[in-house]
Amino acid sequence: MTTAREIFQRSLALLGQEPGENTEAFERRAPRILNLLLAELVELDYWLKGEKMPDTVSVPSVETLEDPLELDESIEWMLLPLGLAALLIQEEEGARGSFFLQLYENERETLRRRRRRGRRHKILRSF
Repeated sequence: MTTAREIFQRSLALLGQEPGENTEAFERRAPRILNLLLAELVELDYWLKGEKMPDTVSVPSVETLEDPLELDESIEWMLLPLGLAALLIQEEEGARGSFFLQLYENERETLRRRRRRGRRHKILRSF
């Protein structure tokens, strides 16, 4: 089980920042951004876990960075940190934000293509 804080810390590492290094504003915005990403990735999470998506879905959400998340490891280790990093810096550093957003979209599309082909893969490495 991963917490939202662990995902936040991975995002900071991608951005080359240490926790507490002028990251208070990022920390306040992170739960809202994570909730947007979680809503976008809920269907993919069901598939990656090998579960059938029910007709009515409860989207996982976080209120604080201490909240636990139980998602597929591809989402926890790759997609959420990339998406969070992109959206945290998008306003301040548009080019860097776009770079991370492109990485996020590429990884998400790769996982979706595997889904269409009916293959699931375990993560061999992460950031």
